[in-house]
Amino acid sequence: MNITCKYKQHQQGAVLIVSLIILLLMTLIGVSGMQTTTLEEKMAGNNLDRQIALQAAEAAVIEGEGIVNLLQNQGQLGAYDINGADGRYDGTGGAFPDIWKLVDWDGTNGGNTNKALPYTGADASLYSVSGAPPPKFVIEHYATAALTADIVNQCGYGDCSGAGQMFMFRITARGTSRAGSGQVVLQTVFGKKL
Repeated sequence: MNITCKYKQHQQGAVLIVSLIILLLMTLIGVSGMQTTTLEEKMAGNNLDRQIALQAAEAAVIEGEGIVNLLQNQGQLGAYDINGADGRYDGTGGAFPDIWKLVDWDGTNGGNTNKALPYTGADASLYSVSGAPPPKFVIEHYATAALTADIVNQCGYGDCSGAGQMFMFRITARGTSRAGSGQVVLQTVFGKKL
């Protein structure tokens, strides 16, 4: 007995075309998913670099506040001068309103005498391991408030006796990311009563 298929001549390969179209769509979805994943990975890396730079700058600001807090009398303000070779500046004369903009943060400009103090905290050695340059900061004595009315908002509750002068310092710190591509600059004003 001979069995023949009567619809044999009507098959045109439609299943092959449909499966190729589905395969093409799956490939496009896969490539799109890989691009999205790559973008998200770059975003996460950039966020990590920014966080490293931010934390480095915060550590430097805290160290700068600690240096100012160690001042015992007005005679120690002599370390804060116009040239700031040691990262401590006296901006009370108004000659350099934003000294932090003129500072040689990287130490690459040999002729620039405006220097920044390197961070020397307990975790300073971690920056060489991570590949990030250590954070740096400058301290600028920029104002003195002599009147009680001027310093009333500069003290914590019960900290000010009303006598003496409040010396105002602007501390500017710069932290850099691992690759050096991201930088964060933080600035704070710190008052010390002497």
